[in-house]
Amino acid sequence: MISHGTHYFAIGVLLAASAAADCLSGSTVVVDSQTALAAALADCTTFGRKIEIDSSFSGAASFAGVTNLSAAISTNLSVPGLTEILLPDVVQGYNFIAGSTPRLRNFSAPRMTDFLALRLDTEEALTVDIPLITAIDSIDVGGKTLYLNFPMLENITGMLSLDNEVSSAEPFAVDFPLLRTATEIVITGTVSNIYLPRLKSAYSATQIGNSGDAIALDLPRLSEVTGGLAIGGNFSSISLPSLVETNATISISASSPLSLNFTSLVKANTIEITGNVTDVYFPQLTSANRIYISSSLDVNCTGYDQAAAQSSLNTSDGSSGCYGSSTTVATPAAGHSGLAEIAKIGVGVGVGLGGFIILAAVAYFFCLRGRK
Repeated sequence: MISHGTHYFAIGVLLAASAAADCLSGSTVVVDSQTALAAALADCTTFGRKIEIDSSFSGAASFAGVTNLSAAISTNLSVPGLTEILLPDVVQGYNFIAGSTPRLRNFSAPRMTDFLALRLDTEEALTVDIPLITAIDSIDVGGKTLYLNFPMLENITGMLSLDNEVSSAEPFAVDFPLLRTATEIVITGTVSNIYLPRLKSAYSATQIGNSGDAIALDLPRLSEVTGGLAIGGNFSSISLPSLVETNATISISASSPLSLNFTSLVKANTIEITGNVTDVYFPQLTSANRIYISSSLDVNCTGYDQAAAQSSLNTSDGSSGCYGSSTTVATPAAGHSGLAEIAKIGVGVGVGLGGFIILAAVAYFFCLRGRK
């Protein structure tokens, strides 16, 4: 005969097993309040079900007590009342993909060491604090301004995308002191500082645009760029001392007066430089398929002439050249006299149009990433 104690113990085991099953498997959990979220997570240290934050959710969403999230967390297309995402105990996460969360101001995961992807979009000043993470697949974050704390992050296997392209944007700093590699980097908006001292490899497209006050861009260790390097906006200087060889197209569109010196570049594919450029130098360049410089200012083309000569650049087809403002025509490199004669007549129309097309292309390149 089974005693009552044994019977109750068996029921307890079954209930515990049922609760554990609820933590690990089942349909997507939709939560519309912190109360509903806490109830779904109750007694779970590991949670394996997808969680969707409903559009009616208001305030902070806390995942306290959970150490392992093995399924995705997402939001409804629009959750206007969500203000914070708090993961105080989570060590292993999966991903967090948010739709429109205009009031979101904080994402905190102080103990997290494993995470796949993060996507946040807000109109507020946004703090993102994940201090222990060393690798992640992708980070895609936008806000009025950004306060980012990733002091240990070394590798991004996918994309790093940061922007504050909203009305009333405030300058934000990009500070990743240990980041070494990323597949794609997109930084646009009003930027106050870019600190990537160890960045070595950007395997796909790299796009950096600043619409704020002019800042210095120094990427001291960047040596591997394969997809493309596009830099546009306000920069007081651009330094790429470790870039020796690349098949990528290098496009620079300067809004502020800018002097450029590619001190170490030996081999390049295509280089396009437009905007307010005063001079450009390529002291080590021995091979290039195309160099096109079109400045809105009176540009010193000595560096271009030297590069054209020492790299055996094809200047006869008109695809390469160095041009200043509509009243200034650069002295052509050897073999470039025909284009110079045409430029004396048509630099304000033909060359100006070419420069405009390149500027428009770079601008469109950046706008593809804009959210607002």
